[in-house]
Parts: sequence; C-alpha cells; structure tokens
Amino acid sequence: MRVLSVHQAAVHVALLCLLTINTPAVLSGVPQAPVKETVEQEIEKARSAISKRDFGEAKKVLKRALKLNENSSEACLLMAGVYRIEGKKNDAIKFARKAIASDAGNVRAQTFYARLLFETGEVEQARVQLSKAFAMTPKDPNAYVLAGEVDLLERKYEEAVVEFEQAIRLAPEGDAGTSATQSLVNAIKSYIAFKTEFASRPPGDTEITRPVMKNRPRPDYTEEARRSRTQGLVRLILLVNEAGDVADQIVISGLPHGLTLEAVKAARRIKFSPALRSGKPVAHWQMIEVEFNLK
Repeated sequence: MRVLSVHQAAVHVALLCLLTINTPAVLSGVPQAPVKETVEQEIEKARSAISKRDFGEAKKVLKRALKLNENSSEACLLMAGVYRIEGKKNDAIKFARKAIASDAGNVRAQTFYARLLFETGEVEQARVQLSKAFAMTPKDPNAYVLAGEVDLLERKYEEAVVEFEQAIRLAPEGDAGTSATQSLVNAIKSYIAFKTEFASRPPGDTEITRPVMKNRPRPDYTEEARRSRTQGLVRLILLVNEAGDVADQIVISGLPHGLTLEAVKAARRIKFSPALRSGKPVAHWQMIEVEFNLK
C-alpha cells in the first residue's frame, strides 16, 4: 500500500480542489440541496418582469410568491398594480384590499387603493382613504400627488398647488417625477394668475377674444386601452401662445392605459387662431375635451 508523505498529501488535496472548484455538482459528486426561491426573490423577479412590461410573467411569479406566503402585502400590492394595468379594476381592488389587510401599515398600499377608488369615480371614498395614508409615517409623496389630482378635478386650483408642492418636498432626491410635478405647479400658478386677471375685467368687456381652434387632431389608442375597452374623455386646460400653438397644458381629468398621454400629444398638435387683445395676439388658457371612443 502506497503511503503519501505529508507534503504529497497536501499537494494531492490542492490538485483535487483545483480540478473540482469550477466543476458542476453533478460531475464533482458533491450533493447539492435544491434551490428554493424566497418570497423576496420572487417579488424582485416580478418587479423585473413589470419593468419589461411582461405582465403575464409577472403574474406567474407573483402567484408563486403568494403560494409561499399568501399574506405577503408587497406581492398583493404588485398583483394589484398588474391588474390595474390590464384594466381589471375589480381584481386590482381585491388585491389592494388584501395588501392592506395583510399589512395595514403599508402606506403605499393605502395610497394605491385610494388611486383605484379615484379612477373608478369614487372620489369621496378616495379622499377618505387618502386621509388614512396622510395619518401614516413615513409620508407617501404619491398620496399628495393624488390629492392634488382630486383637487384639480374639483377645480380647487390653489389647494392642488399646496398638495403638489408637498409631494415635491417629500419626494426622494433625484426622483424622476419631481420635474414633471414642478412643471405642473408652474402651469397651475400661471392659470390662477390668468383667471384672476380675466375675472377682474368689467362686465361686457370685449377687449379680449378667445382662441379659435383651426384643426382637431385625432388621438391614438394604445393597445392596452383597446384590450381593456377603455373609453371616455380627457379634460385639459391648454395655454395657447401668441402664435396659436399649445405651449403648456394642465390635465384636469385623465384616463388609464396611456390615454391621458395620447390626449396631451393630440392637443399639442392643435393649431389655434390666437386670442386677441385690442387686435393684438396674446397668450390665453383654453379648456378642451379629448374623446376616446372605440365605436
């Protein structure tokens, strides 16, 4: 029987390590335990699928996560978000409620449920739900954005500015939505100033004539909106400049599945004969409606 010296044995072990360090477990003969995904890992996979707009894959992954833990508030919240994108509002509401039932302290779930209520026309219930989100810590900037949207719908422009500015203060540094929200605040303040000046005109004053629309571009339908059969009106206030072009807009009420953005795109293509003050072109805010109809 061959006996290895201590030095030879050490070399032999080192060679075995080198030969097997990158060898698959099956070939190296090392038994491996099956990998079991955790709820957190499945949730991260779902987020990745959602970012790629692969909603079918996201739902499959989230179902696996909920099998591992049916009370995962985060998995329920993501599922609610996917169903909202698909236009399945009842399913979205069901999972938003489940997310809250699983963790009443999930402020994002509380805010998201309020948004679903708002989008289904339950404005008063949305306000009640928002009050719950406002009472929680940490504060959710999205709750203040939604509160501002509710105020705009109700033509409470000064209140909307307050809510949007609070959302900006609470948003994380570098947040992608901050710039757009600030632009909206600036537009609303401009409109408030315009309304104040317009309201101060004496009765019967015909010094200013309103803009006149010269064309009416048709908005495009998104595929998601077609699949979900989404129809309705997007209401906008447009700033028509001295050249008759649309220079800015405020969304008063929108539609899901990208239709609000398509309405804004169509509105930006409208040409106007500009408003006139004493015969000279002036900037003027003008309210319009953009209709989406599948007939």
